[in-house]
Amino acid sequence: MKSIKTLALFLFITCMFLINSNFIASEEIRILEIKETSNNQNLKVISSNERQTSAVKEETSRTEIIRKKPQIEQKTTKEIIPKSVPGFSPNIEMDFSNYYHYQPTAPSFHITQDENEKEMRGMKVLFEKGYLDLDKYEINDILGSGYLETTEGTLIYEIIVSNKYSSTYVLDYKIASSTSPLYNVGDTESFGQLKQGSNENISFSTETMFEDRDSNNVTDTIQHLIFIEDGTFRNLEPGIFEIEKRSMAYDYEMYSETENIEIIEFTFSYCSLIHGMFEVAHNSNIGDENYDGRLDFYEDETINIQDLAIFASNYEDEFWCAYQITPL
Repeated sequence: MKSIKTLALFLFITCMFLINSNFIASEEIRILEIKETSNNQNLKVISSNERQTSAVKEETSRTEIIRKKPQIEQKTTKEIIPKSVPGFSPNIEMDFSNYYHYQPTAPSFHITQDENEKEMRGMKVLFEKGYLDLDKYEINDILGSGYLETTEGTLIYEIIVSNKYSSTYVLDYKIASSTSPLYNVGDTESFGQLKQGSNENISFSTETMFEDRDSNNVTDTIQHLIFIEDGTFRNLEPGIFEIEKRSMAYDYEMYSETENIEIIEFTFSYCSLIHGMFEVAHNSNIGDENYDGRLDFYEDETINIQDLAIFASNYEDEFWCAYQITPL
């Protein structure tokens, strides 16, 4: 009976051992499977990362090629010309018809610009010393003229006194001839002013340079000539005086330059010349061979003691004497 119990205990222990062994083996297999699955997943992740990295590198390389490609095409198929910004430095050359002191004169202007410069909107010329004859013109009188040559055609215009004040001529232009499609004969608009300053200076200014009707802001002017009628100005004392020339562009940029003009002393005394002329023309009447209307100060068509008295009251005024008899 004892041996049967011992045998039964042995068989029970053996069965429990076998069951535990199978369980351990099963667990080991499951662990191995989990490890293998994990390794496969890691391999998949690594493989996926490698593919992504490769794709990024490939895309970056493609992007660099795309970026470089237009540059290569630009250099080989298209010439890039930088757009230049036009400058503004008009050249205004000026001349006087007479440089002798106290004698009548008139300025003229020759205006040119470099190609592709900004177009001029207007100009102002300031004469340091001068006398503006405000008795010379009335409204609608012609005070000057101009000639403009452009790439669009040519203009010839008159400068007309449209109004006048105590010290100023207000000026219009009137087109006399035109081959430009932008201007017609008879067109009239404001041109500028001619003004006597308070300190013996004279200013001449323009409000138009005839480029405001085109569609661009680059000068089309080849040359522009402006003439003021002789005798509009009078020179003052001999010496050197300054002229300032200011130009304004369409966008109001300013350009300025100055030059010096020398007024020359006349060889003779103007009053002495009148005295000598009286010796010839005294007691003459209009129509006589020796009659000189410049000495008829009394304006009665005869030269007599009354004219001589007016002269005597101004005998030491060289400017007055020059004004009466010049141009000689």
